[in-house]
Amino acid sequence: MCLAKTQFKNRLTNITKNEQDFFDNLFLLGVGGCTVYSGPATEARAYFERLGYIMPRGESQADWFLDIASGDMEPDNVNDEEVAMNSNGAFEGERDNDTLLSYADDALVKAQLRRETLYHQWEDHYKNIPKGKLAEIYSPPEPFSLPDSPRRVSGMRQFIIQLRRNCLLSW
Repeated sequence: MCLAKTQFKNRLTNITKNEQDFFDNLFLLGVGGCTVYSGPATEARAYFERLGYIMPRGESQADWFLDIASGDMEPDNVNDEEVAMNSNGAFEGERDNDTLLSYADDALVKAQLRRETLYHQWEDHYKNIPKGKLAEIYSPPEPFSLPDSPRRVSGMRQFIIQLRRNCLLSW
């Protein structure tokens, strides 16, 4: 289901903070244009939680979705040793070359494996959606008026949230 490889799209939207509340549907692409999620925006969080991802407190959903789609975040139910075993055939502690470069290579391989797993999980999920529900989910919505803008978060609060997010990702 690599849509970007089969169809050329001329419009791209960047979703930040809580702007996804204004959208009925979310179409999330991973690296290479493969579908990670496509469907109702209100069900996206539950979908990723079923896959084992836990959204950290204070995290923006948009940032969380992007971290998952990029492969930077792994599900909480995954054992690090299993990922290491699948990525290079040996546990991390048994590496011949323990340089910073090999650590970065391992991280890239693990991220790629997580992305590929996400692509396959989406394909399996999509194949299991009943035909009647597919038409309901993917039909265009009725026109409506936009809601009032939500209360804006202060710049200092945004800074603190981003600082926490970076700390969580770096550990």
